[in-house]
Amino acid sequence: MNTYYQANGWAKFYEEDIYQEGCIPHTGGLIDGNQLFKAETLDGLLQQLLNFTGGDSSCMELNSCDEAGRVDISIMENADGCKAAQWEIDSWKEADIQLWDCIYTFQIEKITAEAVNLEEMTA
Repeated sequence: MNTYYQANGWAKFYEEDIYQEGCIPHTGGLIDGNQLFKAETLDGLLQQLLNFTGGDSSCMELNSCDEAGRVDISIMENADGCKAAQWEIDSWKEADIQLWDCIYTFQIEKITAEAVNLEEMTA
């Protein structure tokens, strides 16, 4: 029997965030993707998700919204959809540039695969 962990696809919710005001209603949206992430260990899979988003463990919430297996990773992104660099965050705090609060959501599943005796299945 072979066991591994996977996240099949993701969703990203985003909205503009103004440092002094917070998130601005009606500036957001949703995009998603169908990338498949797989690893032999849960830690290995979580690291893949962090690498994909550019986040770190401090911005990751496990079983988010009390949903088993849901992982949310929250980061700030620039207008190009890339993780904001520290200089961008500093400029954002001074109201010099726009940044977006982004939450990537993944659903993790534990997959157990085993060989099937086809002769028993067709008898």
